[in-house]
Amino acid sequence: MRTFALLLIGGAAAVISTAQSAPPKQNEQPFSKQLLSLSISVPEQTVALGSEIKVKTKLTNIADHVLNLVDTNRNCDYLAEMRGDKGDPVPVTDYKRQLRCNGGLTDGRRILVTLKPQESREDEIDLTSLYLVSRVGTYSVFVRRRLPEELAGRTVQSNTITINLTD
Repeated sequence: MRTFALLLIGGAAAVISTAQSAPPKQNEQPFSKQLLSLSISVPEQTVALGSEIKVKTKLTNIADHVLNLVDTNRNCDYLAEMRGDKGDPVPVTDYKRQLRCNGGLTDGRRILVTLKPQESREDEIDLTSLYLVSRVGTYSVFVRRRLPEELAGRTVQSNTITINLTD
């Protein structure tokens, strides 16, 4: 179904057309999943309370063509989410609360990254700089990365990992 509208703005005419998009095919993945794959891992699944908790990220181009991204502050590029064993969000640090990640204006690096098909880029996120982890227990973590507007501006999400904090 198409609708057309004729607008008169300051003496100029503009034609606006809207079309109802076709529903996605049954086995079709979201656009961002077809371009990039994001996975995370930890060197140790069990960590002593008070130790650094670092997550390794691996972003892989699974498209059949070259993709270009810009890396800035890794804590803005990769949005980590950490939850307790009951699904409750872990409180964030002042550092995370003060991060300026909007609109591409961030403090830190600005690196053009070109990924060839099947090529990967690895990075590391220090969760202890982002979250106030003060209790032993089991925590789940996943990471998202927003794609640039040239790649549909969507988000790719990683697998979820479990981290056990002990005394």
